[in-house]
Amino acid sequence: SQYLQHSLMFHETLQSSQIEPPHDREIDLEDVVSFSVTSFPFQNNPSSASCLSGTTNFAAIGGACTDIHIQLPLDLPITPLGSLPSAEYLDSLYPQTLTPNLVGTVSSISPPRSVITRSNRVMMLYDIRVADETGLDFTVTFWLPPRPSSEENATNLEKQSQLRRALDYLRSGDVILLRKIALSHFRGTVHGQSLHPGISRARTELHLLARSGIELIPTSQLGPALGKKIESVKLWAQQFVSANSA
Repeated sequence: SQYLQHSLMFHETLQSSQIEPPHDREIDLEDVVSFSVTSFPFQNNPSSASCLSGTTNFAAIGGACTDIHIQLPLDLPITPLGSLPSAEYLDSLYPQTLTPNLVGTVSSISPPRSVITRSNRVMMLYDIRVADETGLDFTVTFWLPPRPSSEENATNLEKQSQLRRALDYLRSGDVILLRKIALSHFRGTVHGQSLHPGISRARTELHLLARSGIELIPTSQLGPALGKKIESVKLWAQQFVSANSA
């Protein structure tokens, strides 16, 4: 489709120099909160094994345990979906590209698809829609290389492995943090998408914050603005978004 062509071209041609200087710039370690959280394959039935981190009962979510280290600035700026800029504003900034951080609940997930590019490369396409208490159905597109077929490729694609796992395990109703989402627009509609892994100054991240009311990252340890935003999205999601337990 024309949208896919537009999205892939944006992903492939965006240069590091076009990334707007980040508001969450490099800061002192004293201003960073670190977490060693546990990632799961999120099986339907909770595991009997107990996996605890701090006060969060990960056993209630279930699955095999894998530790992931996350660092978040205490003053990480979050852009409400209802405050995202218009297509006209994005055009006025060109060639600079905004890469905001977003907190939202997953309202829908499209199954991953294989796309063959004009250069005969295979790419995996993921589309999700997120919402918060200020806006609905903001689409974020992720372009990822196919799963590595060799150890060498696995090493080269390490930066994408956590993002792929997070996407594979998402469910409707999950509350997530999206970092460094590049904004573009197609036919006047603003959308977001992942940055190319070759861009060194910024990297797109996706972190699962809560599922079915269970926190994976304790909001009490985050900066007050970020913690308040997460709590607002969780409450809104419980009222308006149906969780997918499949």
